[in-house]
Amino acid sequence: MSTVKRTAKSIVICAVALLVLGSVFATGALANANTQAEVTLRVNQAFTNHGTAAAPNETFTYRLTPRQAGNPMPAGSSAESFTFAMQGNVSGPIGTIVFNQAGSYSYTIEHITSIALGYTFDRERYTVDIYIDQGMRSTMVLRRQSGVKVENISYSHSYRWIAPPPTTIPGTTTTAASTSTTTRTPTTTAAATTTTTAATSTTARTTRTTTTTRPGGVTGPKTSDDSNPMLYIVLLGFGAVVALGAVSYLIILKKRQTGRDNSTK
Repeated sequence: MSTVKRTAKSIVICAVALLVLGSVFATGALANANTQAEVTLRVNQAFTNHGTAAAPNETFTYRLTPRQAGNPMPAGSSAESFTFAMQGNVSGPIGTIVFNQAGSYSYTIEHITSIALGYTFDRERYTVDIYIDQGMRSTMVLRRQSGVKVENISYSHSYRWIAPPPTTIPGTTTTAASTSTTTRTPTTTAAATTTTTAATSTTARTTRTTTTTRPGGVTGPKTSDDSNPMLYIVLLGFGAVVALGAVSYLIILKKRQTGRDNSTK
């Protein structure tokens, strides 16, 4: 009987010891959980290729910058910024920030890939505000550069192949010569037009100097007036006859009037 009591007593002692150890570990874990807060930032990237060939590069670079000195940063960053890259169409975490005390923290995220031929980049600048309360619970607010709140950070880039401009090899003048030839082409056309005009003018003058035979058998140069001069002579003679007749009639009337006046007296 005493043996059973001792065994039961040992079991009770072990159970109490396990409960004490478990409570200690639980208290330590809870205390550790209440002294830190972790916030993971996520970014969405979309890339569209409008060309028929593969884009030269589908990897784009971003930068996370603290707006206040001393803000906690993701692992692997400097005090000034955290740079990261994303390739193709992807969505995922960019890093975790660990906060050890309550407060408000603000950051900016922007795309910093250099300008490249054929690419259209999304240059949106996001503001990330993180609030840690006394219970080390976190709240994150995202805003666009315009101040509008958004649910996530998203970038959209695209590529379209563009033919590069022609280049001139040093030491050659092929491009310049081609340009000069093209430039002189309108001048040559103008010269041809002038020659044609001159030829037309010469033809016109030649046509005007063609000899014709006038009435009476007289041959002479043809002028620009094609009327018959004999018609003018006939008209002139007819006018002279009419004028003489009118004058004679007036003289006769004058004499008759004079004779009547004399007979009356």
